[in-house]
Amino acid sequence: MHTTTSVIGVLSALFVSTVNGRAGLAARDPTPSPAPVAYYTPNYYCPSTGTTAASTTVYDQDWTGLSTSNQNAGSLECDSTTTNKGVCYYRMDTGAPDTRNNLKSSNKCASMAIPSTSTEVPCGYKCPSVGPSGSASKTLNEMNINTDYGLLTCNYNNDSSCYFRLSNGELYTSFSGSKCVSKAPSTCPNARRSYKREDNFTAMLKKKGVEARVPNAVAAAPETS
Repeated sequence: MHTTTSVIGVLSALFVSTVNGRAGLAARDPTPSPAPVAYYTPNYYCPSTGTTAASTTVYDQDWTGLSTSNQNAGSLECDSTTTNKGVCYYRMDTGAPDTRNNLKSSNKCASMAIPSTSTEVPCGYKCPSVGPSGSASKTLNEMNINTDYGLLTCNYNNDSSCYFRLSNGELYTSFSGSKCVSKAPSTCPNARRSYKREDNFTAMLKKKGVEARVPNAVAAAPETS
């Protein structure tokens, strides 16, 4: 009888301990999710007519003179793989051809760039609006999408840069600023990539067996707060 009572007492103690332990676990605060990264969406993208013939022939879109406080600032340069089609420049405020600062587009360029709200613009990875230092004054001033190299380049006005893969948004850490986010924010549902083909830049480097380097990239400068 004494033994039975002891066993019941031990089991009761274990039950109470387990319940209390679960209650303690349930009472813990959940791990907070990472804060979403604010990103920049330009007003216009390179057109799918005129100089490009088809959207797949544009290999380089370069937005310069950007301002996160003025969505209409800046210019868009479109480079095409189509022979003798030339380069096209568009204003970010109207989408019309940009002739400021002596810019001259090919006479075969489309008359207007594509608004970012158009269904012709695919979802994809974007540049964070604020630079690696995290300072509100260190904002994005240039964004480049190069599909030949599978590269998203984000340059900030403190001369720091972040480079991301278009295939999965991951950061190229070897030549990006030390405080860049590890992955570019995406406009795709569930961060599904919009570029289906292989990352040509990485594939080329693997084939050649050389270390990853960004063409014409300036070494990332130390970030300042």
